[in-house]
Amino acid sequence: MNKTQAGFIDIHCHLLPACDDGPADLNESLKMAARFVESGIKAVIATPHHIPGTAWAFPAEKIGKNIDRLRLAVEEEGIGLEIYGGMEIALHKNMERGLDNGVFLALADTDCYLLEPEFQGLSDDIFHAIDLFRCRQKKVILAHPERVRIFQQRPEKLVELVQDNLVQVQVNIGSLLGSFGADARKTALWLHKKNVIHYLASDAHGEQKRRPPTPALWKKLHGIVGEKLETYCIVNPGNLLYSRR
Repeated sequence: MNKTQAGFIDIHCHLLPACDDGPADLNESLKMAARFVESGIKAVIATPHHIPGTAWAFPAEKIGKNIDRLRLAVEEEGIGLEIYGGMEIALHKNMERGLDNGVFLALADTDCYLLEPEFQGLSDDIFHAIDLFRCRQKKVILAHPERVRIFQQRPEKLVELVQDNLVQVQVNIGSLLGSFGADARKTALWLHKKNVIHYLASDAHGEQKRRPPTPALWKKLHGIVGEKLETYCIVNPGNLLYSRR
């Protein structure tokens, strides 16, 4: 295993069983966990969708129990993967209530929350949501903003948010590889050139479909971002996970 595929940390994936559109059961989660290890990833933050008013809105307590169950199963199977908990929190009308009532789960017991903007959203609601978190001394990581129309049309707004230290940016590996269309790839490449990406993540949903990257894809990705790959996938995620200890 070479340096382009070793010791990575994935801060956004859908690994927990029967929580969203990720694995349907524990067996599928274990297969997916094994794929992560084969991919050179040593640790993941499992971030099931949190969309209030839908079946994908498990309380933080239940997600924590699912994490514990999966950790035990992974250990019993001898799969060397560290697993931490979190949520991918969808933008919605009751963000303030959910935040104040402790409904949302931060990433890996930090003060950072993974916030997902609306893909086709053209309003400024996302900026209001960022303010809600920041006013409560919470940090925001935006999930795959390169796939969001408002940032595809106004990427300079994302640069301003980063420069003002209001958010960090997580870009999907698949976006740089063209898996989410030309607009997402163009925006992701632009953000990379502007040095406003903090994390690359798999956003993996299964053992086969939208699975963790293969060694060949890591090599291709390294050809796109060069030595920044280590910053995006090891250094910055490591600071997020381990600086809290």
